[in-house]
Amino acid sequence: MKVPKLIKVLSLHDLAGILGSIQEHGTIKSLQLLRSHEGNLVLTSGRRYIVPPYILMSCTIGGTEILRAVGKDSSISSSVLGQLTDLNLNHELSLGGSLYFSKTGSKVSVCDDSGKCYDVTNVSQVAYSNYLGNPIIVFYSKKYCIYNDPIKLRLTRARSAIMGTFGSIACLLASNSGIHDIYIWDRFEGNIKTYTLEREGMVFNKVVCGEGLCVAYSKSEALAISFHNLYLIPPTLKPLISCGYNDYFIDERYGIVIKSRNGELDPIAVTGPATPCGVVGDAPVISTHAGVGVVNDKIWLILRSGRYLEASAYHNIIAIRHGGKVEFVVFEGNEEDSSFANVTKCIVGKDGLAWCLSGSSLIILDPKEPTEAVVEVVNNEVSAREYATVILSPWFTNSSYEVSKFVKVVEARENNGRLILKLRPKQLGWSGSVRVTLRTPIITLSKNFDLTSVRPKISNIKVVDCKYSPDGTLKRLMGDGRIYNTFLKFKISLTNPVPEEGSLKIRSSDIGGSRIDGLDVIVEPGDTVKSLTLNTFSKHGKLELSFNLNYKSGDRYYLGKLVVDLEEFLVPNPLKDIDVVLTHIGDETLICSRDRDVTLRLTCYDGKVFEGIGSISVSECLLPAVLELEAQDAFFIWKRYITLSNLMAKPKTLKNTPGAERVLDIGHLTSKKGGFAFDNLQIHLYVSDDELIKCVDFNFTSPDKLVLTYEVRLPSLVIAACGSDIKYAESKRGSLVINVTDDCLLKGIKVFALGPAGITGYTSIPPGKLLSALLKLAAETSLKLGRYLGIGR
Repeated sequence: MKVPKLIKVLSLHDLAGILGSIQEHGTIKSLQLLRSHEGNLVLTSGRRYIVPPYILMSCTIGGTEILRAVGKDSSISSSVLGQLTDLNLNHELSLGGSLYFSKTGSKVSVCDDSGKCYDVTNVSQVAYSNYLGNPIIVFYSKKYCIYNDPIKLRLTRARSAIMGTFGSIACLLASNSGIHDIYIWDRFEGNIKTYTLEREGMVFNKVVCGEGLCVAYSKSEALAISFHNLYLIPPTLKPLISCGYNDYFIDERYGIVIKSRNGELDPIAVTGPATPCGVVGDAPVISTHAGVGVVNDKIWLILRSGRYLEASAYHNIIAIRHGGKVEFVVFEGNEEDSSFANVTKCIVGKDGLAWCLSGSSLIILDPKEPTEAVVEVVNNEVSAREYATVILSPWFTNSSYEVSKFVKVVEARENNGRLILKLRPKQLGWSGSVRVTLRTPIITLSKNFDLTSVRPKISNIKVVDCKYSPDGTLKRLMGDGRIYNTFLKFKISLTNPVPEEGSLKIRSSDIGGSRIDGLDVIVEPGDTVKSLTLNTFSKHGKLELSFNLNYKSGDRYYLGKLVVDLEEFLVPNPLKDIDVVLTHIGDETLICSRDRDVTLRLTCYDGKVFEGIGSISVSECLLPAVLELEAQDAFFIWKRYITLSNLMAKPKTLKNTPGAERVLDIGHLTSKKGGFAFDNLQIHLYVSDDELIKCVDFNFTSPDKLVLTYEVRLPSLVIAACGSDIKYAESKRGSLVINVTDDCLLKGIKVFALGPAGITGYTSIPPGKLLSALLKLAAETSLKLGRYLGIGR
């Protein structure tokens, strides 16, 4: 189905506001559309006023213009023309234009602004119309009539006067002693034509008008009146329309349409009773009991069947109302084209444009440029190549659309008067019936269709390579400050079923539960194969990868997971079981490893460093020292640390400097051994690093003995001082058995850690904590003894 081109939509509320308060007009349904004699639009509020409020508008392809507006404020209700003697006038009452009422006692007069007044108290009838914003009124009494001249706008007395209207056309005929003054005019545009006919004995009793043509009737004759001619016709003819210089009448006795040119009558068609609708070219368009049609060249051509259809014709266009819609028929030569609009009433005017009412809008249409109205489903499948595509036509500025709630619009793009919609389900993988609705000011169309889509998916995952060493560190990633012990290379085949990029979120977690590193990978539309590398850290030897595909719109799709048993790809630590041999040669010590590819690095307590591959020669190295062993392959680096302090003799002294709790003095008995120095050495140690010692705890095994447990971050020499009892050990974690003396209980236990390269640590167990634990032990022992002896039973 075709629809006409939409030119403009105007608000009737705004236009009614020009005419006056919309509340005083009832509703916008009271507004009427008329066509002026020149083909312009007239929007008026009806017959409630002597001069109805109206707007005269011109609309062409170039634009819309208000030519004239007469508001409610200058209009007087027609009710004042009822019982004039009942008027309650304290002052003069303006009738609009130059007329006003004046009342003296019970006498009512009508006056013009020249001061001329006539008594209208006893008038028997009143007829009224308007000329632009001026009232044209005829007051009838038994002996004469009073009317105001449409041109002079002055009150005039006549023996008789008659007036008739049709649409925008009005006609007044006033007679005095055989002189007949005749006026035909456009009520809203102002075109007017006057005639004077001298004819004795002719008494006219009514005027009937059609479009641009009126007939004044007497008993035996009738007078045809148009804007271009005046002539006598038989009184059996009723006016239809004036087209150029041809006038058309109908003889309703026989239903014959009569064509007249300068008074020459020519019967051209039998149609039955008819009402005028306008013209197409110079041929009249009429509505009859048979339908709407054109009378041309003595041919009565019915265009659309239907009893007295409402229609409007102008230029080469006919608008025919069919219930709640209007059909526009456009004639081009011998061809005709039709289009439709869901509007209530249309008037065809200048430039072949149609003015239509629809709800609260005045719609301007161009039927000469019809467009096919359609909701066209171009593609109903969402794929990697394109979204589902629907074209809405026509698409006007005031148009809108709706889609089913399961669907979202990815793109809405206007193109040459059409709207192209790109659709996809809110959740990919959903398929079902979708309804798309196009709403325009002149038509509403809907279409249902089946939309199909598929869900993103992984078709295959394959582990290409994997390396795992729980004690090693990946070589190429050591520089970023993080430790990685797992390398995984895998290939994944997946489908992105929409024409937009997705983000593949690969997240890895240790089977033990801790979250670790992952990957974000852009996935192009379609079937994709990605070769990916993941470097991460695992504690428990099993890795779980989860895969999610995310879109910018917020959609997220879980695609599955991959579990990798890393033990299958274990790379053993070559330093785990390696032996180190120390050989003292004079003042030097040779340190060798059985694996010649192992790098050895010895860091002495005084900061000296000895380094080599397979072996190193050491001299004058102050103990304790840390020996670092390093091995590597193409992927990993392994390191192992050995603390060299077992060469030390028992410390000769261990004392705190008074007032400085963290200062420790150590002295040795033995002088030297090989490349290691500890002869009569006094170490004045200031402990600065609290974090070297991870934790220290203790437990009394008897009142005079306790076991102290410890853990340190690096291989260290751990020294515990409890009064005069000093114990030490070399390991990252271990225990020391300490003899508890009175001095120990009074001063507490001091714990020192001597790490590599001068790194130290310190903590203490205060006396109060020792006494509390000892009292607890005594209480538990007493309770056990009491139970053993039977006390308290």
